Amino acid sequence: MSKFTIKDLTLAALIAAVYAVLTVALPVPAFSGVQFRVAEAMTVLPFLFPEAIPGLTVGCFLANLLGSPIPLDWIVGTAATLLAALWTSKLHPRALAPLPPVICNAVIIGAMIAWYEAGFGPGFGAAFAYNAVTVGIGEAIACYVLGMLLLGLVLCFWLSWRGAKRLETVANGLDALAQGQTVQLPTDGFAGELAEKLNRTGAQLQAKNEMLSRRDNA
Repeated sequence: MSKFTIKDLTLAALIAAVYAVLTVALPVPAFSGVQFRVAEAMTVLPFLFPEAIPGLTVGCFLANLLGSPIPLDWIVGTAATLLAALWTSKLHPRALAPLPPVICNAVIIGAMIAWYEAGFGPGFGAAFAYNAVTVGIGEAIACYVLGMLLLGLVLCFWLSWRGAKRLETVANGLDALAQGQTVQLPTDGFAGELAEKLNRTGAQLQAKNEMLSRRDNA
């Protein structure tokens, strides 16, 4: 995306606010080794919307700033979310969308909590293994269960909205044909075949009108 519009910024701000509120307000562990962030279900959204990348990043920073007992989490946690969001936005198919946040958080957040608990001494390896597993499990539940459900609902809503807009375009094309005007409707995606027939009908009517006009002027 070359630049953000007001609509894009609004969506990003909404995602940031929802993420921060869900993380801070819900009475579930969200900042320890054993954590379950309901808001992490939203980390699959970059699969559909690039606007979710800054939204999730800012939302994570605000949530960590307000709730994390580890100041380093303000930076490291936010960086993990940003990296996962960028990675998710590049992935296909949809089933892979939850994978980046699970991997990034298990590795990066697991290592950060292990350092906070044991430093880089002899106990770091065991602490990292434990925290990577516990963080990864919580993240996997949030992303693969709640996240995939959310992604499916958003995708269905988006396709329904897009279909309604396309039908509106086709209806406007029919109205234009009824008034004797020519139409050139987009033929890709939903209702593309109908739009193509309307375009051909419009072209045929235009040709007939031109022929009649030339005959009348002869």
